[in-house]
Amino acid sequence: MLFLTDPENSQLEEITEEVEEMKRAFDVLKAISLSKEERERAESREKALKDQATLWELGMEKGRADGQAELLWSMITKKFPGLSGHYYTQLKELDSSRLKNLGDEILDIQSLSELDRFIGH
Repeated sequence: MLFLTDPENSQLEEITEEVEEMKRAFDVLKAISLSKEERERAESREKALKDQATLWELGMEKGRADGQAELLWSMITKKFPGLSGHYYTQLKELDSSRLKNLGDEILDIQSLSELDRFIGH
């Protein structure tokens, strides 16, 4: 009941850091103690932070995929010099799982027809 009578108590901070259920209860108490306007602002901030994290993760995934595609393109053009830029365009459109599959097999691919099966040319 300490969090009801003295929510600023330092002992309470220690307890809420150690016990997850207490932390959740304290967070709920804080949320319901806010005015409607404060709750809306808090919810808006929380949504913005989640949106930002989602965008950050999407950007990271896109960056990884672009890096994989660039590395694969370098390997492919060493193996098949003078390859059409159309292959590069198709390579950049592959999703991460298809890029991974191609990366797993790139050293074993011996012909353009085999490469076509991965890239979809």
